[in-house]
Amino acid sequence: MQISDRLVGAIFVAFGIWMFIAAAEFPAAPGMTFGAGLFPRILAVGFVACGLVLIIQQVLSAQPEPWYHRPEWARDMAGVLRFVMVPLGILFYIFLAPRLGMILAAALILAVIFRVLKVRSTVGLPVALLAPVVIYLLFSKFLLVPLPRGLLDGVLF
Repeated sequence: MQISDRLVGAIFVAFGIWMFIAAAEFPAAPGMTFGAGLFPRILAVGFVACGLVLIIQQVLSAQPEPWYHRPEWARDMAGVLRFVMVPLGILFYIFLAPRLGMILAAALILAVIFRVLKVRSTVGLPVALLAPVVIYLLFSKFLLVPLPRGLLDGVLF
């Protein structure tokens, strides 16, 4: 999908303004001159600045783009399916990871995405099985981020 830089820039500006306003409500850290909203506000300024740059570049361009152009891959169902796999994988993870666990949910998502993208089984299957385990160990043991164990609770680690 090709969207005009003017539209993308306007979305960035709107998102940056919303982020800046929302970050103002974050609580201040006790004993510090800045609070939890400082970093989101810095990012918000960056979003607004980048959005304005995109808009200005497109307005000053000698060849203005149409607001929307449907690319070649979006004209057939297989291309649309490949595009939709990642958002569907995220939704699958949100709803089923608490029950299945992070490792099983991520392995299933990766296996399906690799199958749809026609990744060779000799590469895709080991990556789909090992990457979630490595990510789980890194986040849960090293970074101490609690991840759902689901069906593997008491079995692993």
